[in-house]
Amino acid sequence: MTGIGLEYAAPRRGPLRRSIAAAASTGSGFAITAIDAAPVAEWAALAERAAVDNIFFAPEFILPTAGRFPFSVALDQFGNLIATDGSNRTLFYYPGLAVRQAANFYLLSQRALAPNTYASVGTFGPPFSDQTAVCDQVPMNKTLADTQVLLNEQPVPLHFVSPSQINFYVPNGAPQTGNAELLITRQSTGQVLGSGTVPLSNVAPGMFTKDNNGTGQIAAVNSDGTINSASNPAARGTFISLYGTGVGVLSGSPADGDVPSGPVNVSYPTRVFMGAGFVPDENIQYSGLAGCCVGLWQVNIKIPENIAPSGAVPLQVLLNGVPNYDAPTGQRTTIAVKQQ
Repeated sequence: MTGIGLEYAAPRRGPLRRSIAAAASTGSGFAITAIDAAPVAEWAALAERAAVDNIFFAPEFILPTAGRFPFSVALDQFGNLIATDGSNRTLFYYPGLAVRQAANFYLLSQRALAPNTYASVGTFGPPFSDQTAVCDQVPMNKTLADTQVLLNEQPVPLHFVSPSQINFYVPNGAPQTGNAELLITRQSTGQVLGSGTVPLSNVAPGMFTKDNNGTGQIAAVNSDGTINSASNPAARGTFISLYGTGVGVLSGSPADGDVPSGPVNVSYPTRVFMGAGFVPDENIQYSGLAGCCVGLWQVNIKIPENIAPSGAVPLQVLLNGVPNYDAPTGQRTTIAVKQQ
């Protein structure tokens, strides 16, 4: 029998690295014959970090108890690690995922997702796909480039798939509290490409920005239909449309992955802080789904006459009291305003 060295650890972050050595090949995988000595506390710490940091995901994660060490491991046909302990409990370890809100780019450790949110996920493991594909139809496909994203075992609409990134839509009917299981699979083979838990909330507002990083110039359109920018500011007293995502459950929402046929207002109060104060509520003409795109939030506001002209006027949108960015992160979103 040929000895082989296996090592499993958290991709990139690795709080604990535990070498598994001298494993002998068997007909069904690899049976462990020797393992580094480790206190039970270290195994417990690894399990806790796995649950918190999304390093690995075990469908039935049970923390080790005194005297119970993993004593055997195997690899499934796709190279995923399987470990068992003396109580015949089995843990399946899949590659971790980095999930972000697609507008403000917050990781889930910073803020949860919500229904009607456009989200993005990256991989710490094997490529999601061997090709790049964009869904150019509505309703969006739930399988794209032979790839599916499952939220609590239900496939969700996909907009973009590449080897390293998937952009997807969190359905209107997704939970508004707690955690959901996120699973990336290859549809034709059932291979698990990554797995993790996703915290969910009732809203997760974020505004898209020019540089696609959640900070700086907001993706906004002036009243004449042109793109707002420092070189093309909106005049005070005119309307401007801002675009984001993360509005939560909506009454009258279209089918998942489809665009609305008419106005669909948000279910929660919207406030806008611009310059040095809040925009009067009567200046907020509309806050709801945009008619052009899936999961796109549109806020139409009239720019107050007292706003000081600038190519970068600070602007923050609050939905149900939750801002589109948190000041401690160093982010700041802006629009460009001129006098007339």
